[in-house]
Amino acid sequence: MNTIISIVRKEFLQIFRDPMMLRIIFLVPLIQLFILGYTITLDVRNVGLVVRDEDRSELSRQLVEKIIHSRRFRIVGYEQSQMELKSYFEHSLASVSLAIPRGFEEDLLNGLKPELQVLLDGVDSNTSAVAMGYLQRIIATLEVKLPPASLLKLGSPASEQLRIDSRVRVWFNPNLESKFYILPGIVAFLLTMTTTILTGMGIVREREIGTLEQLNVTPIRSYQLILGKTIPFAILGFVLFLMGLSVVSFWYGIHMAGSLLLLLFFAFIFLLTTLGVGLFVSTLASTQLEAVFITFFFIIFALLMSGLFAPIHNMPPIVQKITYLNPLRYFIEIIRGIYLKGSGLEYLWKDGLILLGCGSAILSLSILRFKKRVD
Repeated sequence: MNTIISIVRKEFLQIFRDPMMLRIIFLVPLIQLFILGYTITLDVRNVGLVVRDEDRSELSRQLVEKIIHSRRFRIVGYEQSQMELKSYFEHSLASVSLAIPRGFEEDLLNGLKPELQVLLDGVDSNTSAVAMGYLQRIIATLEVKLPPASLLKLGSPASEQLRIDSRVRVWFNPNLESKFYILPGIVAFLLTMTTTILTGMGIVREREIGTLEQLNVTPIRSYQLILGKTIPFAILGFVLFLMGLSVVSFWYGIHMAGSLLLLLFFAFIFLLTTLGVGLFVSTLASTQLEAVFITFFFIIFALLMSGLFAPIHNMPPIVQKITYLNPLRYFIEIIRGIYLKGSGLEYLWKDGLILLGCGSAILSLSILRFKKRVD
């Protein structure tokens, strides 16, 4: 035990004597969290919209004003011809155009269903699709009060309005802001990236400067060396994780709904995976540069198949099956469940058990390979 403590103390001394290493561990992830929290978003705002209003009625003006007040769109122009609309798309001034036909208000008052033409810029398909959804919801909530003459003609009660009265209640994220969905996952990703890279580089650095061979001729056993090299990065990973959660809570205003202790428990299980991958990378790489490249190879695939940005159910069936081997997928589900829903152990134990199995398998394989490489 004293041997392990001595190695851990030596690692911490080596880390804190290197100002660049301290910046990499603490400053760089926090800067990434501040920047990515604002840049990575699925929300769509200020979408350029050009309007072609051929009706020029009170109802058409009411519809345009409703769109403007939603703050999802900004009107970039009012035009009267199809060719003029096209030029906005060609010059990337607008992503959506709305054409209100002549007789729009009259048709509605007569009980008909006039058609609105919406053109989308397919170059940015995600923005256009989300903007289309916003536009549809705005149009669906447009209220049309019928005059008495029209009500008698349609045989409708005097209180009836031509509108869809849908009442939707959203749980856990009432305003449907993507930062609630993205930021907890970013914290999980930063924990993955930092601990994996540091573990891989820390051991490879010993091999580069020749001290690993010197340690091999000492009475230190393999398990003592492994624990002594990985425990410091596990502790630093926990510190970084808590700092990331603090930024999400106090800077972005997203407060945890569940138990912090339960989240830390699952984070410890998840660290078995990241430390295991870092240890495995150290057996493949001969230099720190190689370790960084190999680590990024693992991390990119883990990130893209974790469900952080793209829903897993939208992926091809074969890729969906591969994601079951990705530990980051389960940890993101756990952190989102605890952070946003307040989920307890009774809802998350299956993900935690799978995460424990993945971490134990990866760490065991890495330890066996590391021992073989050292011996």
